[in-house]
Amino acid sequence: MDTSNRIKQRMQAVGLKAVQISKLMGVSRGTVSQWVNGVSKPSGQNLIALSQALECDPDWLLSGKERQKPESNATWMGKVEVWEEGDPLKEDEIELPFYTEVKLSNGNGSVVKIDNNGAKLRFSVPLLEHMGADSKSAACLTVNGPSMEPVLPDGSTAIIDAGETSIRDGKLYGIDHNGMLIVRLVFRVPGGGLRLKCYNSSDYPDEIIVGENLKNVRVLGRIIWYSVALV
Repeated sequence: MDTSNRIKQRMQAVGLKAVQISKLMGVSRGTVSQWVNGVSKPSGQNLIALSQALECDPDWLLSGKERQKPESNATWMGKVEVWEEGDPLKEDEIELPFYTEVKLSNGNGSVVKIDNNGAKLRFSVPLLEHMGADSKSAACLTVNGPSMEPVLPDGSTAIIDAGETSIRDGKLYGIDHNGMLIVRLVFRVPGGGLRLKCYNSSDYPDEIIVGENLKNVRVLGRIIWYSVALV
């Protein structure tokens, strides 16, 4: 299977068409068509962006060989742009509140505090809809601490969908844990309890929440997207 066939395979798997990829990446439809038809291959930043949009490894996309890496169950949803109030929206964009003073902790947690100072992030409407999220219940937050590394490093930006609080085993959720905000992989356990898991499990072992302790845990919503700075 060559690169063009792998691109087509992933397009079908994630439900994206060439026109959506074009809008998502900010490249021409002709460029995407060349990749799909095998006329040319993506490279550099285009390869990284395309592999993120198709939810696959860039090495696999080019050669069929995939690197071993931690699995993420959040989804890349397009370019991120911080903007100020008054900047015009594009036809296929929407603005989400960016709560700069609400921090989902990967470590010891941080006290709940909400203050966005008017900050917003803009996103592609088709991609937000593709995630099945309602813009009225979605918001952007900052993730702090080392417990979810290497998938969500300290300082990552995440989108939380407050409309989805029912637990789906193995998905990422924002949790209010006795007044502190944390992000964890969540699993259900017998008796109605929860298992909270970190990617950095060597330093942060699983936590089982059962019985009366469940009163101190509130599921705020599912993490549907995150952005990681490349340094």
